Amino acid sequence: MDNIGNFIEFLKNFRNFSHHTISAYTIDLVQFETYLLSISKNMNTVTKDEIRDFFAKMYDDGVVAKTIARKISCLKSFARYLINHNHYEAFELKNIINIRLPKLGSRLPKAENNEIIEKIISYINQDFSIYKQEWQKRRDIALVTLLYTTGMRISEALSITKAKYLENKGYIAITGKGGKERIVPIIDIASSKINNYLQICPFDRDFLFISNTGLEFSARIFQKNLENIRKNLNLSDSLTPHCLRHSCATAILENGGQIRKIQELLGHKSPSTTQIYTKVSKEKIAMNYSKIMNS
Repeated sequence: MDNIGNFIEFLKNFRNFSHHTISAYTIDLVQFETYLLSISKNMNTVTKDEIRDFFAKMYDDGVVAKTIARKISCLKSFARYLINHNHYEAFELKNIINIRLPKLGSRLPKAENNEIIEKIISYINQDFSIYKQEWQKRRDIALVTLLYTTGMRISEALSITKAKYLENKGYIAITGKGGKERIVPIIDIASSKINNYLQICPFDRDFLFISNTGLEFSARIFQKNLENIRKNLNLSDSLTPHCLRHSCATAILENGGQIRKIQELLGHKSPSTTQIYTKVSKEKIAMNYSKIMNS
């Protein structure tokens, strides 16, 4: 926090930033610092995937690209300040220095298709380096399937208790952003994977998804597992828990789902946030047409 305070004073005294910009930068930096604390990281240990996930959540909440661009500029400026004042070496902050500014306009969320999801599940079934026991494989398969078929946020999925899951067959009530509750359907394939996991999970705990040591499963560990799977399968670096949520929305839309229904399923506050998925589908149609015409 001292570094943030010193940086803000530097901007006031030597850069003549406006009061509005100073206030915005302060909020941006405190917000990022809070995120780093929540995942037990700092400026020089945070990974590219973790930074990407930080901003992906903002997009999902409807934060516009112009605001995202300002936040990224703020972080990059702060990183350069820390390097210039000998708090860090340049290579230590390369993940922050190399953040790319988004194009001003609507961002197309990354999405994977059903074939890739099946490839991920198949890999988990055969892996012995990430997963030491069968129940751990079944847990992550259940979680991947749940996220992909419901569009839940990873935080929402991990907050589900075993009792809440067992008492409601076919659906579950979850509490999303801002404390707003919504009903999410659990289709048969997801229920089947979850039940397969519960049958052999060695721990009897309140939460549905349990860590290898019997504690509440963390989003960070699951994200790390996905990161290792992605690297081993040479998949896009956009594969994150958040990507599974986007993939669900895109798949529903491409199969005739209505924007309003997708908005309700995902728990978006504004229809404009959900509307971006129509652009994803149009982009895919254009890509497929191009492949056909050029083949």
